[in-house]
Amino acid sequence: MEANYKLNIEDISIDSITVINDSIENKSTLTHVNVDDYNFNVNVDFQLGFNEESQKIRIILLCRFDIATLDKIPVNINGLFDVVYVFDVSKIKNFNIENLQSEIGKEILFTIVNTVYSTSRGIIFHRCQ
Repeated sequence: MEANYKLNIEDISIDSITVINDSIENKSTLTHVNVDDYNFNVNVDFQLGFNEESQKIRIILLCRFDIATLDKIPVNINGLFDVVYVFDVSKIKNFNIENLQSEIGKEILFTIVNTVYSTSRGIIFHRCQ
């Protein structure tokens, strides 16, 4: 990758978004949860993959949550969402796996992770309606 390359957001495009797992399990008697009355424990993790041949970055967002009362008593409601994103980075000249350790690689990953996180929030919000 060129040393003087500046990230242009148009050099990164979303190839696909696939929800591979979305479930909410409610073993409680609640049919409505007022967010002010409960604690939400949310864990988010990312799994990263890169294919140099196809110039694609894959990120899987793994989101797990459970709900408890304000006194931290579990209410037996939990959920999980796994969303796979594939990004095309082929417009970035000479991009390879070693570049992910560079400052520009970190900037690319930061941009992609922010896109994944914000898009996933919308997907999860929509699915929880």
